[in-house]
Amino acid sequence: MEEHSSDSIRRSWKEKSIGASSNNSGNVGMARKKFTHPSCYCGAHAILFESTTSNNPNRLFFGCSYFKTPSTHCKYFKWLDELITESGYTVVEVQKTKVHGRLKELEDKVKEMEIKLYNGVHGRRYTRHNRCIIMAFFIVVVGGIFVTALQPNRM
Repeated sequence: MEEHSSDSIRRSWKEKSIGASSNNSGNVGMARKKFTHPSCYCGAHAILFESTTSNNPNRLFFGCSYFKTPSTHCKYFKWLDELITESGYTVVEVQKTKVHGRLKELEDKVKEMEIKLYNGVHGRRYTRHNRCIIMAFFIVVVGGIFVTALQPNRM
């Protein structure tokens, strides 16, 4: 019984120290996702435990809050390091999606501007071409009128 209470004291100390270090550490000015405490399948907050197995000595994990009680529990289990890695991966994926979305927006905008530029340059070219045709037609008509005006009447 005495051993169980010392485990519980050690566990609660670790919970406090991990909670404090996760809130106070980090780079100044860097946006970071806050750690959200996991809930077990029972709906209660999962509790942080320390593994005592030879395969995973002193490794921290979250388990059902009823894990060490004689009553039944939901058998929730998640290693702390894996949980942190997964949440970090999620943040990276969200940022990656945002960057890809912004990149697509910018590519579409560049394409739209290229089309406007192409139409603007070629539109002016066609306008100049049309002006040249109209001017040539006008010169031919005026030249024809001038030539017919200079010729003597043959009637």
